Amino acid sequence: MLAIGIILVILNAILFFGSCVIMTTDAQGAFVFILSIPLILLDLAATYYLAKKLGPTSGHGKSLWRAFQAHAIFGAFFMISLFVPVLQVFPLVVVGITSKAFEFVVGKTPYQWAKDRNDAGAMVQRELEKSKGQRLDLRKLPTPYDWNTACFLPPYTDQKQGSKIMGFDWPEIYYHRISTSDGITLLVLHQDKSVSYYIELKRPAADFAKIEPKCFPREKAVFELGNDGFHAVE
Repeated sequence: MLAIGIILVILNAILFFGSCVIMTTDAQGAFVFILSIPLILLDLAATYYLAKKLGPTSGHGKSLWRAFQAHAIFGAFFMISLFVPVLQVFPLVVVGITSKAFEFVVGKTPYQWAKDRNDAGAMVQRELEKSKGQRLDLRKLPTPYDWNTACFLPPYTDQKQGSKIMGFDWPEIYYHRISTSDGITLLVLHQDKSVSYYIELKRPAADFAKIEPKCFPREKAVFELGNDGFHAVE
């Protein structure tokens, strides 16, 4: 029973400080923090129950009871200080220290880490770097959003041409510089005609301008560099 109590105490700390880190990643992070509050409270309730079971005055029970009290007081003060202007410096300091600790361990701020992790363009760049610019395998690209088709829009592609290549109308092409630039190819990843990502591939480092056909199912989205640019691997 004591072991379970220790696990609950550690889990409570992970939930709280993990939520603080997530809160600093993006706008959705604050929403995740709010969702974590019921889990933190449930964990505290379970810790309280075990501490009472062991007995607050016994050796092991006393230690668990003190741990529960420390977590409960800290958490309560943190939540109250969020709504009291004169105390709001406290949660800012807690979140700031947590963020700095994360940066010290990982080497990036939580925001930058989350951005790099979810940036499809950075993922493509890393895939190219693995092969020193000789090969690009999109099949296992760890993108958060699903896609099942990769389309390459060559330089000077306008809205009408882009719609013809992809098989559906995508108005955003009208606002993109692909229609007036010869220095990029636009990679569009879509899921059943719903665009998940679009990525600029700069020439000549990643020249897909002459690739044929222009769209590929995900399971065949593997490309190698040839004499005239990248081509699909059969």
